[in-house]
Amino acid sequence: VLITGASGFIGRSLISELEKQGLSTIVPKSAHGRVEDEQFWSALPPADQVIHLAAKSVVPDSWRNPLLQLQVNVMGTAHAAQYCQRNNSRLIVLSSFIYDTKTGAPFVETDSLAPHNPYGLSKLLAEQLAMGFSDFWSITLVTLRVANVFGPGQSSEFLIPSIINQVCNNKSIEICDGTPRRDFLFIKDLVEVLVRLVNQKTINGVFNVGSGTSYSVQKIVDITQELAGTT
Repeated sequence: VLITGASGFIGRSLISELEKQGLSTIVPKSAHGRVEDEQFWSALPPADQVIHLAAKSVVPDSWRNPLLQLQVNVMGTAHAAQYCQRNNSRLIVLSSFIYDTKTGAPFVETDSLAPHNPYGLSKLLAEQLAMGFSDFWSITLVTLRVANVFGPGQSSEFLIPSIINQVCNNKSIEICDGTPRRDFLFIKDLVEVLVRLVNQKTINGVFNVGSGTSYSVQKIVDITQELAGTT
């Protein structure tokens, strides 16, 4: 199994679990270059399956530099698909929440898509490109539209680590808006899904992956404060 983005938050947990399962992993090093460049892929040995995690995923950054998000997320996926075509590999791509919120929750895979930021747009385009290449080249493709992942080791740029850090270290908590509701998925649950997919090689298609429960930002603050005893 080849894993891109292996040094990231999800990748570190995934590699550990795959190795526990006795599966052989290919972990590209920084010396290979960047996923949006063909040189990165041409230097890699063949793999039966590719889990493409590498991406620019911080939403505020996508507004500051949308072209970089598109370059990494879209072109990186294009090269991943081309690698799979060359090596007859199965491709597992992590996408994101890209649904039209006017549809209303709960969302199903056939609902209308309407990303709300450049990051979401890059994920939608990457999905469409992967699906197109999958049809052209008969690549077995799994696309996972993953909820907001959280857990130990996540960067403080993301919501839950940011709230935890503020609760533990500050007298006040600053959030932009407490009303938005999100589905939050614990890292170990996502890793379990990915390991199951690796072991079920015939599965393909588009799947939502989440807890099935939504929480408001304010509720996350309240839960964190309650657990920390700072309410």
